[in-house]
Amino acid sequence: GWGFPPTIHEGAKGNMRGWLGLPGWRLYLAEVEGRPAAAAILFLDGEAGYLADACVHPAYRGQRLHAALLRHRQHEAMRLGVSLLCSQATFNSTSHRNMELAGFRLLHTQAEWSAR
Repeated sequence: GWGFPPTIHEGAKGNMRGWLGLPGWRLYLAEVEGRPAAAAILFLDGEAGYLADACVHPAYRGQRLHAALLRHRQHEAMRLGVSLLCSQATFNSTSHRNMELAGFRLLHTQAEWSAR
């Protein structure tokens, strides 16, 4: 779902496995017919929460899995007493639009510049 090249899959998996069980880290997996279809992360620190990451496998895009994981993490954060919840997304992307629909509002944009 993140589009990592196959050459770094094992290293990325090793890195991400380390998140499981860390204080404040909550990992979510959405399945479709018993198959992994989407993943997301919620990081909590006191009353602050960060929707750290989410991705949907290309074969399962368009099924509202990103939005479902977003809503689930929002509800979980509120249930756990979070009063500030934030995230980030590429401007005007599907993720950005899902966050707007979920009630998040744009705080700032970031420009990335390069020489011609």
